[in-house]
Amino acid sequence: MHKTTVIILASGSGERFKSDLPKQFCKLGEKSILEHTLERFSESLLVSGIVLVTDLEYSACINPKAYKIQHLIQGGKTRQESSFLGVSNCSPDTEYVLIHDGARPLTSVQLIDRTINALTYHEAVACVISSSDTVYQTDKNNNLQAIPDRKCLKQVQTPQAFRYDLIKQAHQLAIKDKRQDFSDDAGMVFHYNLAQVFLLQGEETNIKITYPHDIDVAKQIIGKNK
Repeated sequence: MHKTTVIILASGSGERFKSDLPKQFCKLGEKSILEHTLERFSESLLVSGIVLVTDLEYSACINPKAYKIQHLIQGGKTRQESSFLGVSNCSPDTEYVLIHDGARPLTSVQLIDRTINALTYHEAVACVISSSDTVYQTDKNNNLQAIPDRKCLKQVQTPQAFRYDLIKQAHQLAIKDKRQDFSDDAGMVFHYNLAQVFLLQGEETNIKITYPHDIDVAKQIIGKNK
């Protein structure tokens, strides 16, 4: 079995969530959002260990022994920097890397395992779902410019998965170029043309908690899955 390390990015402040606590530490039922996320990845038999990138001020909220956490590290100023720190703290014998949003707590173990298994045939994998809405492309003045074909549009989720050497190379190139604006890791790999990014069918229920009402949606999903 390949040595697979999961990087959980959980250092954001979650300003849109409007809470005193960063949203990943807010409760979703009896557990925090982040605990649900950690639990899902810890349940996968294909996951060797977890690097948790978070705000260490709140680290007491997490019990590393309850999950497969190997390293607990302070997050960076941007998502890209936090991802780089996570990649840099993976075990040297890591072969596969998954990168996941800490505020995406409903990812199924089946999707996690499918993502890892896809790395047998692909160097980079991103989970996606089809866009259910028409999407407008606008100019800087918010005027309609184009209506892309919805069939060609996908909404990107995490986890995203990579061969370890590949994602390290992508981050090194971004540092060399002084780029700090990549919003996801698959986009970075695509930008530097390092590998084809395989798009794996994700899950409609794999939502990211962004706004307060998303908690209610997540509770409904959990209730249906019981």
